[in-house]
Amino acid sequence: MSNVVIKCKAAVAWEPGKPLSIEEVEVAPPKAHEVRIKVILSSRCMCLSVVNANSAKTPRLTFARKLGNV
Repeated sequence: MSNVVIKCKAAVAWEPGKPLSIEEVEVAPPKAHEVRIKVILSSRCMCLSVVNANSAKTPRLTFARKLGNV
């Protein structure tokens, strides 16, 4: 089962200062030394606040971004 492309939902930031967009994305199978996990619970993490607060000041951030800690 881990050698197939899967579809899942992701919070995507397309531009700084814009609301996150919840989208269905395709995830490629894991490569060598990678694993696929099933997330059954998550919560808002500080990375969302950091990106929102610093996106205008931090040129290294590129968009579109999928945010979260997994």
